[in-house]
Amino acid sequence: MLKDDIGSVGIKTGFTLSISAVGSWSMDELIQLVTLLYLVLQIGLLALKYWRVLRKRWNKEEEANDE
Repeated sequence: MLKDDIGSVGIKTGFTLSISAVGSWSMDELIQLVTLLYLVLQIGLLALKYWRVLRKRWNKEEEANDE
């Protein structure tokens, strides 16, 4: 959702994070931002882990098919 205030944008994606031109962030917004970044990092690491597992499995299947 966009606010009508000049220099202030609110993004609503399950939580509201408002970024103003002054840069005044409340503690709740900073906690939400850090939590969101942490979750994105954890999901990325989990995806990387499973990608490696799947790639190893595919390589084993290809080696078995080659023999």
